[in-house]
Amino acid sequence: MSTTLEAVRPIELSEIREARKRIEKTIVRTPLVCLELGAGFPDIRLKLENLQPINAYKLRGAANAVAMLPESERRRGVWTISAGNAGQGVAYAAKQAGVPCTVVVIETAPASKIERMRTLGAKLIPVRYDVAWKALEDRSFAGVEGTFVHPFDDHNFIAGHGTLGLEILEDAPDTAAIIASIGGGGLITGVASTIKALKPEIKVWGVEPETAAPAA
Repeated sequence: MSTTLEAVRPIELSEIREARKRIEKTIVRTPLVCLELGAGFPDIRLKLENLQPINAYKLRGAANAVAMLPESERRRGVWTISAGNAGQGVAYAAKQAGVPCTVVVIETAPASKIERMRTLGAKLIPVRYDVAWKALEDRSFAGVEGTFVHPFDDHNFIAGHGTLGLEILEDAPDTAAIIASIGGGGLITGVASTIKALKPEIKVWGVEPETAAPAA
């Protein structure tokens, strides 16, 4: 089933604050820990999202996106496209909601993530990368029923990620800069939406591997 594409718009701080309340019983409020590099190095802290139940921040966005679906759409079941983390997040949220989940999974995904998605009850459909990307663009995949939850290009998914920014500012209000990874762009968009709404003077930097840098 295809999904109508929403118009691009800013993610409001109110959406992020509401997302925080919505997902607080699903996610872990992860700590900021100091990276000990020795004398002369700046104060660098790491946000330990590997402590989430799926070992990845994607649970924040997935939990909010699934919770925000109208009941009629959620009852039909949900599906997503993933190489692992978003699939685990949507599967986890779907299991909590008591609805079926299908993941169109890139066939080169790590075996550990594939096994976790299965353990969470997801039906898996392995495909090549190019097939998965085409399905992402189309927001549909032949034979898959249910409501599509985009793994990064979704306002509610992004608002869920924005809750990271709230926690960072609470734990380190003197933050001068934040470095966030860029894959699909959902993480940095959510975090930057929070940071720029509350403390616009803070710099937000995006980083990508040299071998996979579509935003460069």
